[in-house]
Amino acid sequence: MKKLLFTMLALLLMVGGAYAQNTNGDDDDSDSGSQTSFPDVPEGSYAADAVAELADLGIVIGFPDGTFRGNEAFTRYQAALVVTRLIDVLESQFVTEDDLASLRNAVQEIASDIAALEAAISSGTGMDPEAMQDLQNQLEELRTALDTLQALEARVSQNTRSIDALNDLVALLNEEIVGLQAGGDIDPAFLDDIARNTADIANIREFVILLRRDQVALRDQIAAIEESDAQQNERLSGLEERVSTLEDQAITFNGSIGLEYEVGRLSGDSVAFDVDRIFGIGQERELTASIFSSGTDDYDDDDSEDDDGEVAQDREDIENEKGDVEPTFEISLGFSSERGVAGAFNDFEATVTLELVEATVLDAGEVDSDDNLTSDELTDSGNYLSDAYVFSFSELETTFSPIGAEPLTFQFGEDPDAEFTPYVFESLGAGFVARLGTPDVLAFLQPELVIAYGVYQEEGNDEPEDDTVELPTDDFGAFSDAYYRALRGTLSPFEGISGGFSVAQLAGNADEQGDANTDNEVITVYGVDGEANISILTVRGEFAANSIDSDIIFPVADIEDAEYDPNEDVEGDEVDCIVEDADGNDVYNTDPAAFADCTVDVPDSSTLFFVEAEVDASDIPILDSLSANYRSIPQFWVGLKEDADDYPYDLDQVGFGAEAGLAFFIFNLDAYADSYSTTDDGDVFAYGAELGVEVFRAIEPFAFYNQAFVNGDLVSELGDAERDDARDTGFGAGLRHDGSADNALVPGLNFSVAYNFATGNVSTEGIAAEADAEIDVAFLTFSPYASYETENQPADSEDDDTTTIEAGTGLETDPFDFFLAPSLVANVNYRSTAHDPNSADSDYTATELQYAVGLNLNEFLFENSEFSVRYGYYQGVNVSTDLDPPAENDDGTFDDTATNISEGDVNNGVTQSTSGVEAAWAYYGLEFGYGLYSNSTGDTDTTGQAFSVAYEVTF
Repeated sequence: MKKLLFTMLALLLMVGGAYAQNTNGDDDDSDSGSQTSFPDVPEGSYAADAVAELADLGIVIGFPDGTFRGNEAFTRYQAALVVTRLIDVLESQFVTEDDLASLRNAVQEIASDIAALEAAISSGTGMDPEAMQDLQNQLEELRTALDTLQALEARVSQNTRSIDALNDLVALLNEEIVGLQAGGDIDPAFLDDIARNTADIANIREFVILLRRDQVALRDQIAAIEESDAQQNERLSGLEERVSTLEDQAITFNGSIGLEYEVGRLSGDSVAFDVDRIFGIGQERELTASIFSSGTDDYDDDDSEDDDGEVAQDREDIENEKGDVEPTFEISLGFSSERGVAGAFNDFEATVTLELVEATVLDAGEVDSDDNLTSDELTDSGNYLSDAYVFSFSELETTFSPIGAEPLTFQFGEDPDAEFTPYVFESLGAGFVARLGTPDVLAFLQPELVIAYGVYQEEGNDEPEDDTVELPTDDFGAFSDAYYRALRGTLSPFEGISGGFSVAQLAGNADEQGDANTDNEVITVYGVDGEANISILTVRGEFAANSIDSDIIFPVADIEDAEYDPNEDVEGDEVDCIVEDADGNDVYNTDPAAFADCTVDVPDSSTLFFVEAEVDASDIPILDSLSANYRSIPQFWVGLKEDADDYPYDLDQVGFGAEAGLAFFIFNLDAYADSYSTTDDGDVFAYGAELGVEVFRAIEPFAFYNQAFVNGDLVSELGDAERDDARDTGFGAGLRHDGSADNALVPGLNFSVAYNFATGNVSTEGIAAEADAEIDVAFLTFSPYASYETENQPADSEDDDTTTIEAGTGLETDPFDFFLAPSLVANVNYRSTAHDPNSADSDYTATELQYAVGLNLNEFLFENSEFSVRYGYYQGVNVSTDLDPPAENDDGTFDDTATNISEGDVNNGVTQSTSGVEAAWAYYGLEFGYGLYSNSTGDTDTTGQAFSVAYEVTF
């Protein structure tokens, strides 16, 4: 009984708090003078309204004679009926869990709509003000609705807890009733307690009525909010379409503007020199390049800046520079449009880059208005503006792709990007590509037809002066007014089986229609290819042929194993096939006396084919891999491809090869066999195997055995006869560790050491070892490396036997969490190579030593301010001191540049060294730099000083 009283007391406290939070202002809307439905309940009774409400709810229905009998005792049966009806009313009138879930979903939907609107507003650059204000107004409406929903959700949750408490009370009442039924007579004290709590029960009744009304109101509000949410979603959908249209048609701007001032001064011999090398640029471990670095340059226009003399460590950085202020400005305009018929025919993306560059231009006010200026007027410096700047298109590249839709699409621009097969055709310049896909009627064949057409002009040599003498710089000749056209068709009639044909043609000197001048140079290439996947076996192959109606010639230097020695003519006299032109660039020697010895005529026609077979060994026990091939590749091949390095098999070989891998338990066995013939070097046969054992934590001892034969003779290495893989002779054993393996003994540590001993008619022996790691220890990261290698050449070779030792490390700390947030960086690189020439030349040793250390203050005095100071040193002994390519002066003379240390070792006895210290302070886009350096090459000593200040704003 006490348990029941305490529960009722807790319930009264709970519902009392909930009742006090009713905000409807209608705590009791009953009429005290209302007529009840029971005749024995006097009007004006304090309980009359309560009795009427209970009757309306169906909780109390009275006795059969229609009376209420309010003064009679409440039996257990009557209590059971009242409690049951109360439960029914509660379950039917209050908000359910489904209603609460709907309310919560509405809150989430409104929140998602707000997030979508905020994203649309934040990305609405370029949007008209009216659309932006519309988005802002809708966002405020949604936020107000969200606040209302969240408040309702809180009230519903609180009411739900109150209902749960009522249910608990009802359950307790049922328990008490059951107990009373089992126990017999009612305790008089219990009746007294009921009488004393009558008023409290009345309060519960009133609270339940008000709570029901509140929940009904909440249901109406939820319905209204759901309707408003649907309207907002419809409006958001329309706004998303508008924003998407604006984005598709937007023009984007980005770029930079700034000023740069740099001063350089030299003393001593005043030889310009490089300082990137003192920070390890080009070494195994590097710091960032010098703040005065001149970067790289593509001197020979081969689309690569990795050649000797072009890399950063070969370029001059410090030179006499007077310190002019140079403005910098670059802007890129990006276009993206979907205009036209349903966006199908004008989709494109393009970028135009404008750059402010210094130029010398005619001063119109100083030049006569004559249409034809005299040479004196053109050469008079007074007629030109100084410190003039013009805008230049530094980049303008656009390719439209795709245009149209399946099954027919077009692509055209400067790089239409079409490539047929490994040996036949790729788009050689500006033009178009049309692709016809699979019409529905031919879907079972999956056909595709590709048509390409465009213009070809060899880069750096757009209009050669003499087509009969001009030498190519790639696999096919350089023509003036050259055009290409190509056609490819493919079919896939069965699953896993496909094939195709290709035809391509390049025509030079084709400026006139129909070859009216009979001077066209024509190359035609055609071929077929296919692939079949049958169960675990994949077979693929290609056959191609060409027909050349042109005087195409190849430089010997571009041909492997050409029959002519590029350094000797037919009588044994030396011939320079590579000479220097008037601009100091390396070109092929076209002198008639040397021409025949430095070039090779290309055959009028050639054919090639290859076939490959590969087994999918993923589901085959023990077998790890298995593949074989047969190829017949001519010495000279013109397939209208830009880069011969992409060929699957090198030129000039006919033969077959096979490779296999076996894996059993901890044993891994890899084996190969290769047999082919070449035009000049004869027959080649090589085979070998390697056995590895995975013993512990990614540590694997291995043994190898390789044999290589040329024309039946055992050789140490194939040399010029080598084609696709480096094959050599030898056998030995080694040990390696894979630092990237999941079970690595030392993560990040890679090392390999091997001993090689070869026998037969050659006698070589050597050992090689290397290690490379990156190790984190608390706040410190260091990356040590080391290697040792010996290379021994055949006795009849003019190459050196070498022994090389390399070692070094990089070091870096995290910023320390105290004043100025300092961090440290450092690196060191060392190399020593002992050369033992097989010729009569003297032995020599080349060494390189580089080290640098730097201090970075990452929070220098105030936020976003960084200060750094670094010292670096480099020394090379018997390392190349070539100065090519030099810098050309206005009078045609050339200045010395930094030495090209990337060219490698030379027995010159010269010691060259560079050292220096530089400091830099950066604050947002503002940067100051200062450096002091010294350089010594042999007997030439130079010191240098540099200062710069630059500011750049990006947008």
